[in-house]
Parts: sequence; structure tokens; C-alpha cells
Amino acid sequence: GQNLDYQGSADIEDALDLLISSSTNVTLYGGDILKAIAILNKINDLLSIVTKIRFEKYLTVYSNLIDTRNRKAWKYQNKFCQSSIGEYSIITAVEEFASKVNMESNLNVVTFSSKNLVVQVHRLNFSTSLPKTLSWQNTDFDTMMDLQIIIPDNGPNRVANRWVIIAYNHLQDSIPATASNIRY
Repeated sequence: GQNLDYQGSADIEDALDLLISSSTNVTLYGGDILKAIAILNKINDLLSIVTKIRFEKYLTVYSNLIDTRNRKAWKYQNKFCQSSIGEYSIITAVEEFASKVNMESNLNVVTFSSKNLVVQVHRLNFSTSLPKTLSWQNTDFDTMMDLQIIIPDNGPNRVANRWVIIAYNHLQDSIPATASNIRY
């Protein structure tokens, strides 16, 4: 993580690859999770535009972190580890990073899937009339999901140009409510 301070985006690929290899199919400790989150936060801060490949790697790391095998690490990280991340929201972090994904001009929706997370980014085109709802069906881990989000009409004062939808697989089983500095 410290190299990212000095090298900037040059070391981001290496950092993401190292986080993936260090968190895949292993049980992590609370300190491991906090360090990974700190590195992911730093990566998020450094990038204003995210490639699809970088987002897929970022999502893979988060998916690994919230895997149910790491439940005890989440439960005890606050008790035994000094947290440098302060109050932290996983949803906000993934949403912010997803909103930076560089979408091809001919795409209005892009979907990313991992073992425990599915993220869909919708580009809202204000030059044409917006749909009344955004729909999402048949994610990889929940074929029964049928989600519709109503888009409010804010007239000419629209601020958002993208909507990010995140689906978590068994998040409540991964991160217990006792993790007081972590919010969903």
C-alpha cells in the first residue's frame, strides 16, 4: 500500500493482483481485512477513471473479503485490530469505484459478477427521455431476483449520470452486526 503513495497508478495492477492471490481460497484474519480495505481505499482515491479489468479485480478482492469463511475475521477485527479505516461502508466503496468505470459509448449497462457480489452500472442518458425504472433480473447467484428501481424525475436539475446496483450473496452471514465500524 505504501508504494501506491509514491508510485501512484503504476503499481495498482500489482497491488490488485497481490490482493487477489492473497485473499483467494484462504481464511483471513482481521488485520488482513483491514489492510486490504486500506489498500482498496487508496486505489479508489488514486483513480478517477477505472478500466473494466481493474474493476473486475477490485470486485474480486471485495468478494474474497466478504466470503463466509472470513466471518470470524470480520467479527473480531474491531476487537483485536487497531483500525485505521475509521467508519467504513462497503457498499459506498464498491459504488464509488463502479461509478468510475469507463463504459464504451455504445453501452448503457455493464454487469460485473464475482462469487459474492454482482454489480450493474447503468448510464443515464439525459439527451433522451429516461426510462421510468431500471430493471435487473437473473444475476449469477440469484436467478429468482427481479429488481425494479423507480427513477425519480428531478426535471432539469439531475445530478447523477450513472446508477450503480449492487447485489450481495449472503452478506449478513459474512459480516456480523458486531463489526461496529463496518456498515453494509
